[in-house]
Amino acid sequence: MAPSVMKTLALPTLLLAGAAQALPSLNLNFLKPRVPQPCAVKTMFPDGATYKPGDKITIEWSADGLPEGNMRLSVQSGLIKPIITGYGYNWYGQLVPIYDFKGGAVFLDPVPIEDEKLVWTVAVVANSTGDEYQYYADGIYYTLYSDHGDVSESCSTNFFHVSA
Repeated sequence: MAPSVMKTLALPTLLLAGAAQALPSLNLNFLKPRVPQPCAVKTMFPDGATYKPGDKITIEWSADGLPEGNMRLSVQSGLIKPIITGYGYNWYGQLVPIYDFKGGAVFLDPVPIEDEKLVWTVAVVANSTGDEYQYYADGIYYTLYSDHGDVSESCSTNFFHVSA
């Protein structure tokens, strides 16, 4: 091989060797799959549970492993089988149904995580009563506070019904 060709090939080889040596010191956490944390909300209602407005429900969670802060709870309702209200096109140009769940949400006052429970007085949300509507409580909480942004998790109870 000619000496000029060998000099030309030597430079990229040195650069690649240097890059390979630097790889172990890089923080490649963004390449690791995110492992979901266990759900902090621990309340599970019996299958098919039905409550009346005015009943008291205790929503409990575990503070283990969570930093100080607030649990932000909401109670949401919606139809089990949504109504198709029309059709529209998605990003791919496909004609798809537009669903209406006829639901709503009530946002409860934030509760300190260390309290580990909240007693909610059952109320009708968005006129959603009967077996065709399902309710659930959802909790949002922070798992990490940092200079680069906070990380939150969310999980919920199983479904229950409210009758008038």
